[in-house]
Amino acid sequence: MWIVKNFKFILISLLGISILFNGYLFYQKINLDKKVSEIQKYLLDLGRLSGIDNYGSTHIHADIKIYLNGEELNLYSPENFEKNQFVHFHETKDKTKPNDNVIHIHAKGITLKHFFKSLGIELEKNCFTYNLKRYCNDGKNTLKIYVNGKRIDNYADYEIKDLDKILVSYGSENEKEIQKQINSVGNNSKFHSTKFNFECGDGC
Repeated sequence: MWIVKNFKFILISLLGISILFNGYLFYQKINLDKKVSEIQKYLLDLGRLSGIDNYGSTHIHADIKIYLNGEELNLYSPENFEKNQFVHFHETKDKTKPNDNVIHIHAKGITLKHFFKSLGIELEKNCFTYNLKRYCNDGKNTLKIYVNGKRIDNYADYEIKDLDKILVSYGSENEKEIQKQINSVGNNSKFHSTKFNFECGDGC
């Protein structure tokens, strides 16, 4: 029978094919590792330029409220949940840990501008652009941002910190009205911060 007569030849051929195939896989693995390394370097370089650190370099939370001409702009809605892995909103799944208007941040260097950009909103000096409509300082109305009750000027580049209470307000409000808006900022971030909750995990 041909197979029996040529068994040695077949065995050597199969061994040769196996060696070639494994060599090919090894070559592909080297190329894949090289590509992954290049992608990692690219992302690190991009992060350095943007000021954002590696994903997972922090895990903090902040509360936010936004008012445009006295009307609350509610960005906490399903279409805005987890739009970006570095900074996002989460849906509330555990009522004892409400996520309403809580910003979740997973990398150092995330600014207010980064947060709004992740939602397709532009925050610039003196202007807030939402749904293609620009809300800019015009002499009567002004864009104002308060963090923990204090007004800040470099708001676009402000790096969000754990448990910050952030108010974004555009309009002609007086001090009393502004204080009312400041007081309306929630306090839900504490349910997700490790400063208050030592069991806080991936779902926080």
